[in-house]
Amino acid sequence: LMKLFSLCAIYCYLNLSGRFGSQKMPLNWVLFTVFCVLSTGFKPSFIVVFGPTVLALRIIALVRDRNTWKTSVAIGVSLALTLGILAVQYTILFPSGESGGIAFGYGVIWHHYHGSILAATVQSFAFPLLVLLSCAKLLKDDENYLLAWMMFVLAYFEYVFLYETGDRMYDGNMGWSLSFATFYLMASSVSALFNKWGQAMPCLINSLNLKTTAKDSPTWSNTVKSG
Repeated sequence: LMKLFSLCAIYCYLNLSGRFGSQKMPLNWVLFTVFCVLSTGFKPSFIVVFGPTVLALRIIALVRDRNTWKTSVAIGVSLALTLGILAVQYTILFPSGESGGIAFGYGVIWHHYHGSILAATVQSFAFPLLVLLSCAKLLKDDENYLLAWMMFVLAYFEYVFLYETGDRMYDGNMGWSLSFATFYLMASSVSALFNKWGQAMPCLINSLNLKTTAKDSPTWSNTVKSG
Protein backbone atom coordinates (compact mmCIF):
# COMPACT_ATOMS: atom_id res chain seq x y z
CA LEU A 1 0.00 0.00 0.00
CA MET A 2 2.93 2.33 0.60
CA LYS A 3 3.83 2.19 -3.09
CA LEU A 4 0.24 2.77 -4.17
CA PHE A 5 -0.20 5.84 -1.96
CA SER A 6 3.25 7.08 -2.95
CA LEU A 7 2.40 6.90 -6.65
CA CYS A 8 -0.85 8.77 -5.98
CA ALA A 9 1.10 11.44 -4.06
CA ILE A 10 3.51 11.86 -6.97
CA TYR A 11 0.61 12.17 -9.42
CA CYS A 12 -1.02 14.86 -7.28
CA TYR A 13 2.30 16.68 -6.95
CA LEU A 14 2.78 16.71 -10.71
CA ASN A 15 -0.77 18.02 -11.03
CA LEU A 16 0.02 20.79 -8.58
CA SER A 17 3.19 21.68 -10.45
CA GLY A 18 1.18 22.00 -13.68
CA ARG A 19 2.67 19.06 -15.58
CA PHE A 20 -0.76 17.93 -16.77
CA GLY A 21 -1.99 21.41 -17.63
CA SER A 22 -4.54 21.88 -14.83
CA GLN A 23 -3.42 22.57 -11.27
CA LYS A 24 -6.82 22.62 -9.47
CA MET A 25 -5.07 23.69 -6.28
CA PRO A 26 -7.64 22.95 -3.50
CA LEU A 27 -8.56 19.41 -4.59
CA ASN A 28 -5.07 18.29 -5.56
CA TRP A 29 -3.58 19.84 -2.43
CA VAL A 30 -5.98 17.93 -0.18
CA LEU A 31 -5.36 14.67 -2.06
CA PHE A 32 -1.60 15.26 -2.06
CA THR A 33 -1.63 15.79 1.71
CA VAL A 34 -3.78 12.71 2.35
CA PHE A 35 -1.64 10.43 0.18
CA CYS A 36 1.60 11.69 1.73
CA VAL A 37 0.24 11.06 5.23
CA LEU A 38 -1.08 7.61 4.31
CA SER A 39 2.17 6.60 2.61
CA THR A 40 4.23 7.77 5.58
CA GLY A 41 1.86 6.02 7.96
CA PHE A 42 2.61 2.67 6.34
CA LYS A 43 6.34 3.23 5.86
CA PRO A 44 8.58 6.32 5.95
CA SER A 45 10.74 5.06 3.09
CA PHE A 46 9.00 7.17 0.45
CA ILE A 47 8.74 10.50 2.19
CA VAL A 48 12.38 10.58 3.34
CA VAL A 49 13.49 10.79 -0.30
CA PHE A 50 10.41 12.41 -1.85
CA GLY A 51 10.27 15.27 0.66
CA PRO A 52 13.81 16.62 0.17
CA THR A 53 13.55 16.10 -3.60
CA VAL A 54 10.32 18.10 -3.85
CA LEU A 55 11.79 20.80 -1.63
CA ALA A 56 14.72 21.17 -4.03
CA LEU A 57 12.39 21.20 -7.06
CA ARG A 58 10.19 23.90 -5.52
CA ILE A 59 13.24 26.06 -4.83
CA ILE A 60 14.24 25.68 -8.49
CA ALA A 61 10.68 26.56 -9.53
CA LEU A 62 10.74 29.69 -7.36
CA VAL A 63 14.03 30.80 -8.86
CA ARG A 64 12.61 30.40 -12.35
CA ASP A 65 9.23 31.95 -11.58
CA ARG A 66 8.34 33.72 -8.34
CA ASN A 67 4.64 33.40 -9.13
CA THR A 68 4.85 29.73 -8.10
CA TRP A 69 5.22 30.65 -4.41
CA LYS A 70 1.60 29.78 -3.55
CA THR A 71 1.99 26.26 -4.91
CA SER A 72 5.36 25.88 -3.20
CA VAL A 73 3.97 26.98 0.19
CA ALA A 74 0.99 24.64 -0.11
CA ILE A 75 3.25 21.70 -0.93
CA GLY A 76 5.58 22.64 1.91
CA VAL A 77 2.69 22.63 4.40
CA SER A 78 1.66 19.15 3.22
CA LEU A 79 5.16 17.79 3.66
CA ALA A 80 5.51 19.45 7.07
CA LEU A 81 2.46 17.53 8.29
CA THR A 82 4.31 14.28 7.70
CA LEU A 83 7.14 15.29 10.04
CA GLY A 84 4.95 14.56 13.04
CA ILE A 85 4.27 11.06 11.76
CA LEU A 86 7.99 10.52 11.18
CA ALA A 87 8.73 11.67 14.72
CA VAL A 88 6.21 9.23 16.18
CA GLN A 89 7.56 6.37 14.06
CA TYR A 90 11.12 7.13 15.13
CA THR A 91 10.23 7.08 18.83
CA ILE A 92 8.48 3.72 18.34
CA LEU A 93 11.28 2.13 16.32
CA PHE A 94 14.12 3.54 18.43
CA PRO A 95 12.90 3.98 22.02
CA SER A 96 15.17 5.94 24.34
CA GLY A 97 17.48 3.74 26.37
CA GLU A 98 17.87 1.07 23.68
CA SER A 99 20.90 0.54 21.47
CA GLY A 100 19.12 0.74 18.12
CA GLY A 101 19.45 3.81 15.93
CA ILE A 102 20.75 5.13 12.62
CA ALA A 103 24.49 5.25 11.99
CA PHE A 104 26.78 6.53 9.23
CA GLY A 105 29.24 4.34 7.35
CA TYR A 106 30.29 3.54 3.80
CA GLY A 107 28.64 0.44 2.34
CA VAL A 108 28.27 -1.36 5.68
CA ILE A 109 25.08 -3.20 4.72
CA TRP A 110 25.74 -3.35 0.98
CA HIS A 111 29.14 -5.02 1.45
CA HIS A 112 27.49 -7.57 3.72
CA TYR A 113 25.46 -8.87 0.75
CA HIS A 114 27.62 -7.89 -2.24
CA GLY A 115 31.38 -7.54 -2.60
CA SER A 116 31.40 -4.57 -4.98
CA ILE A 117 29.10 -1.57 -4.83
CA LEU A 118 30.18 -0.46 -8.31
CA ALA A 119 29.48 -3.85 -9.88
CA ALA A 120 26.11 -4.10 -8.13
CA THR A 121 25.19 -0.60 -9.33
CA VAL A 122 26.05 -1.33 -12.96
CA GLN A 123 24.27 -4.68 -12.90
CA SER A 124 21.13 -3.35 -11.25
CA PHE A 125 20.76 0.05 -12.90
CA ALA A 126 22.21 -0.43 -16.38
CA PHE A 127 18.90 0.26 -18.13
CA PRO A 128 18.10 3.67 -16.55
CA LEU A 129 21.75 4.71 -16.94
CA LEU A 130 21.68 3.91 -20.67
CA VAL A 131 18.37 5.75 -21.06
CA LEU A 132 19.89 8.73 -19.27
CA LEU A 133 22.71 8.86 -21.80
CA SER A 134 20.12 8.99 -24.56
CA CYS A 135 17.55 11.26 -22.89
CA ALA A 136 19.67 13.55 -20.69
CA LYS A 137 18.00 16.66 -22.14
CA LEU A 138 14.69 15.52 -20.67
CA LEU A 139 16.05 16.29 -17.21
CA LYS A 140 15.55 19.94 -18.09
CA ASP A 141 12.19 19.62 -19.81
CA ASP A 142 10.42 16.78 -17.98
CA GLU A 143 9.90 17.37 -14.25
CA ASN A 144 8.74 13.80 -13.70
CA TYR A 145 11.97 12.39 -15.14
CA LEU A 146 14.03 14.81 -13.06
CA LEU A 147 12.01 13.90 -9.96
CA ALA A 148 12.66 10.20 -10.55
CA TRP A 149 16.41 10.66 -10.90
CA MET A 150 16.70 12.99 -7.90
CA MET A 151 14.79 10.55 -5.67
CA PHE A 152 16.94 7.68 -6.92
CA VAL A 153 20.23 9.48 -6.27
CA LEU A 154 19.14 10.47 -2.77
CA ALA A 155 17.89 6.95 -1.97
CA TYR A 156 21.06 5.43 -3.42
CA PHE A 157 23.36 7.47 -1.19
CA GLU A 158 21.06 6.86 1.77
CA TYR A 159 21.49 3.12 1.34
CA VAL A 160 25.24 3.38 0.76
CA PHE A 161 26.05 5.64 3.71
CA LEU A 162 23.30 5.07 6.31
CA TYR A 163 22.39 1.91 8.18
CA GLU A 164 20.30 0.81 11.12
CA THR A 165 22.04 -0.42 14.25
CA GLY A 166 20.84 -2.98 16.76
CA ASP A 167 19.05 -6.26 16.13
CA ARG A 168 17.66 -5.08 12.77
CA MET A 169 21.03 -3.97 11.42
CA TYR A 170 21.29 -6.50 8.59
CA ASP A 171 17.62 -6.40 7.66
CA GLY A 172 18.51 -3.67 5.18
CA ASN A 173 15.57 -1.45 6.13
CA MET A 174 17.35 1.63 4.77
CA GLY A 175 17.09 0.01 1.35
CA TRP A 176 13.31 0.35 1.15
CA SER A 177 13.69 3.90 -0.14
CA LEU A 178 16.02 2.67 -2.86
CA SER A 179 13.56 -0.09 -3.74
CA PHE A 180 10.75 2.37 -4.43
CA ALA A 181 13.04 4.91 -6.11
CA THR A 182 14.41 2.22 -8.43
CA PHE A 183 10.90 1.07 -9.34
CA TYR A 184 9.83 4.62 -10.14
CA LEU A 185 13.03 5.38 -12.04
CA MET A 186 12.58 2.28 -14.20
CA ALA A 187 9.02 3.29 -15.08
CA SER A 188 10.05 6.91 -15.73
CA SER A 189 12.94 5.74 -17.92
CA VAL A 190 10.54 3.72 -20.09
CA SER A 191 8.30 6.78 -20.33
CA ALA A 192 11.26 9.00 -21.24
CA LEU A 193 12.38 6.55 -23.89
CA PHE A 194 8.93 6.55 -25.49
CA ASN A 195 8.70 10.34 -25.25
CA LYS A 196 11.95 10.72 -27.18
CA TRP A 197 11.81 7.88 -29.68
CA GLY A 198 8.04 7.56 -29.92
CA GLN A 199 7.85 10.84 -31.80
CA ALA A 200 10.63 9.79 -34.14
CA MET A 201 9.14 6.40 -34.99
CA PRO A 202 6.19 7.69 -37.11
CA CYS A 203 8.61 9.79 -39.17
CA LEU A 204 10.90 6.79 -39.63
CA ILE A 205 7.99 4.53 -40.60
CA ASN A 206 6.65 7.10 -43.07
CA SER A 207 10.12 7.46 -44.57
CA LEU A 208 10.44 3.70 -45.01
CA ASN A 209 6.95 3.52 -46.54
CA LEU A 210 7.81 6.26 -49.01
CA LYS A 211 11.00 4.48 -50.04
CA THR A 212 9.12 1.18 -50.47
CA THR A 213 6.37 2.85 -52.49
CA ALA A 214 8.87 4.60 -54.71
CA LYS A 215 10.74 1.35 -55.29
CA ASP A 216 7.62 -0.65 -56.14
CA SER A 217 5.90 1.98 -58.32
CA PRO A 218 6.58 1.84 -62.10
CA THR A 219 9.01 4.43 -63.38
CA TRP A 220 8.70 6.28 -66.71
CA SER A 221 11.61 4.33 -68.22
CA ASN A 222 10.11 0.97 -67.17
CA THR A 223 6.76 1.99 -68.64
CA VAL A 224 8.34 2.91 -71.97
CA LYS A 225 10.25 -0.36 -72.11
CA SER A 226 7.18 -2.42 -71.27
CA GLY A 227 5.22 -0.52 -73.89
